[in-house]
Amino acid sequence: MIDHAPDAWNPSTFTDVISKVGTMSVMYNAIDFYVDEHPELLNDLLFVIAPKCEATTAMNKLRDAKPELGPLGALPLCKAFLRKVQDRDVSALNEALNDVLILEENVEELSESTTNFKNFEHIKLARKLETHAVLEMRRIAVDLYKRVGKYEEAIELCKKDKLYKDAIEVVAASKDQELTEALAEYFLSEKLREAFSAILFTCFEYLRPDIALELSWLYEVMDFAMPFMIQTMKEVGQRIIGLEEESEDRRAAEEKERQEIEDEINDDPSVLLFGIQHHTGGQQGDQPLALTYHQGGGANAMVPQLMWPGAQGNQPAQMNTFVNPAQ
Repeated sequence: MIDHAPDAWNPSTFTDVISKVGTMSVMYNAIDFYVDEHPELLNDLLFVIAPKCEATTAMNKLRDAKPELGPLGALPLCKAFLRKVQDRDVSALNEALNDVLILEENVEELSESTTNFKNFEHIKLARKLETHAVLEMRRIAVDLYKRVGKYEEAIELCKKDKLYKDAIEVVAASKDQELTEALAEYFLSEKLREAFSAILFTCFEYLRPDIALELSWLYEVMDFAMPFMIQTMKEVGQRIIGLEEESEDRRAAEEKERQEIEDEINDDPSVLLFGIQHHTGGQQGDQPLALTYHQGGGANAMVPQLMWPGAQGNQPAQMNTFVNPAQ
């Protein structure tokens, strides 16, 4: 049908037949045929053969076709197809559509494409955009660098284009103390006092107070740093109060626990008979006190005495073995 197109080609018949073909080379030849003879129907063909052909090969063939059409070849002709199938999030299709949008300088659609569909080479696209003539395209490059953790590249690009708000957002996303403090000092060196105040507010938790205070003093911008310092003092005060309350709660808990132990011992009648050692697991309190007698000072005088059975040297029981003895 391709070889005898003037007489044999019919769009509906051709797409019906090509959908049943299993040979990849025939499908790629069909792409060349449509680019040369029927470019207005190229999207219809791609919808039919896309499920069977390899996306990267098909996109490369479209790029190389008809160089006279431009740097992307026939890719711009199939934009409708690329938009329709982008929900598959295939890398080759995403990159092809992004290239078409860059060529069109369609900032809004490119931003939407790179935000909603992640399967493409972020750094490659960012490097392509960072030298673009359109500022908003370069801002997309900053966003791409930020997403992949290339914070230093993103910050340098922001400095070059004076995108100070974007630079602050980058260091906030990085949560990097050194990058944040370096950018704060850069703002002061460029006499960007408002930007310095903004980074102190936005990146409050990533800036060391002593560094912020030192920079403010060196560049004589204490007024711009005062909100930061006030907030810092508030945070410090709240932490101190919190620590004091925590310490007080801990002391109260320890005192309560100690009192409960004492109450438990005092309420245990076995303490009077066996001693504290019995209650606390000591060795001597395993047996009850025994009442014994020993020779007193007078003749035939026997003095009663409480002592632990088996005590060394027949030592009498000491009163300190009792807790709060009865008066």
